[in-house]
Amino acid sequence: MKMVVCITNNRDKPSLHQALLENGYECTIIPSIGGFLQKSNSIFIIGIAEEKLQGLIAIIQEQCTSREELVSPSPAQGGSMEMLMQSPMKVNVGGAILFVLNVDQTLKI
Repeated sequence: MKMVVCITNNRDKPSLHQALLENGYECTIIPSIGGFLQKSNSIFIIGIAEEKLQGLIAIIQEQCTSREELVSPSPAQGGSMEMLMQSPMKVNVGGAILFVLNVDQTLKI
């Protein structure tokens, strides 16, 4: 058994959630805030059998696309006043970060 922790941009949350449900994957979703851009993210926690892992990864790749956005540095990002006066910069957002963990035991109590 595996536990997949998938961190994705909130923009990808609805389509990923729908695709997971349509393909029979159960998940728990936790809202979060990214450390660098201070943007809303969603953390999907999914417990699956090992043989379903590649199918899950394919769904996540299909639904969570990477894209460029213009962002302005903010004080929350540790920027100085000089940095705040600079033009917005392009950064890649979206996509997903996956952590695949081994599960020794699963209990439903």
